[in-house]
Amino acid sequence: MKEIELKVLEIDVKALEKKLIVLGAKKILPLTLIREMLFDTPDHKISKQENLFRLRQEGKKTYITYKHGHKFKGHFRTNQEIELDVGSFTETDKLLTQLGFVHLQEREKQRFSYRLGKIRIEIDKYPNLPAYAEFEGPAAQTKALLKKLDIDIKNTNTLTVGGVMKYYGVYRKIVKF
Repeated sequence: MKEIELKVLEIDVKALEKKLIVLGAKKILPLTLIREMLFDTPDHKISKQENLFRLRQEGKKTYITYKHGHKFKGHFRTNQEIELDVGSFTETDKLLTQLGFVHLQEREKQRFSYRLGKIRIEIDKYPNLPAYAEFEGPAAQTKALLKKLDIDIKNTNTLTVGGVMKYYGVYRKIVKF
C-alpha cells in the first residue's frame, strides 16, 4: 500500500478537533493507547536503509508493519507499507526475536483519529512531547484541507516518528506512559 503523509507539530488539539468536526470529519478511533516495538536485524540493515519494521498493539488489534521505499515530493513523504494483522503482541515479539530480529525501541503513545473524505488525521501524544497531527491521504486533498484548517503548508514536515523524537531529544529511549 502507498502511504502519503505529512505532520504538523505542536498543535492545539482542542482547536484542531473543533475545526475538523465543523468541516464534517468523523472520529474513527477514540483515544487509544498504542504500544509499539521497533525491530531490526543485528547489523541494523533495516534502519540503515531508513526503513521501519514494527510490532504495534492498538487496543485489541495487533499487527506488524514494514515501511520502505520512502520518497519526498514537495511537502509530502511517500512510503510503501506492508501491514499484517497478527494475533498476539507477546507471541509475535517472541517469534520475531527467535527469528533473529533485535529490539531497537519500545514506545507508547495515545492516539485518536478522524477521517474527512480520503484523508485520515491522526492526533498523537507521546510522553514528554507536544501533541502533533499526521495527515495521510492524497496530496491535493490534504493541501486543500490544511488551507481550510488555517495551517500553512510551510509549517508542515515530513519527519518520521523517529525524526520527531530526535527533534525533541528523546530518540531511542523507552517511551512509555
